[in-house]
Amino acid sequence: MKPRHLLILAATLVLSLPADARDTARQFLGRCEMLESSPSTVGPSDRQFFAGYCIGVIQGVSDGATYAVNFMRGSGRLRESRDLFCIPPEVPKGKIAKVLIDYGKRHPELLDGPDIALIPLALAETYPCK
Repeated sequence: MKPRHLLILAATLVLSLPADARDTARQFLGRCEMLESSPSTVGPSDRQFFAGYCIGVIQGVSDGATYAVNFMRGSGRLRESRDLFCIPPEVPKGKIAKVLIDYGKRHPELLDGPDIALIPLALAETYPCK
């Protein structure tokens, strides 16, 4: 199964979740944008909360996608050995949040879909494996 097919499968599974069980990409990116808000509009405790939330969701989705690919590869169900994305270890988590925000601005058609569908698409485009 090709990585693009995995993304489509993951998006299909996510879209089958009840609407109240997930955030839209627009809601998620709005929370991530609060990381860049001036301290006068968002208090320090709110900034810390949204930083943890944003980075936690990004980490969870990227780890989940990596785990799914590795599981499929290990079970023999994935013939292609390419990962979905390859984030260099030196890239700070805050930069990844900015990448997602920029991707959402370039792809407004995805903003009303689930947040966990946008994240691997943005990461695959920005950090392709070589």
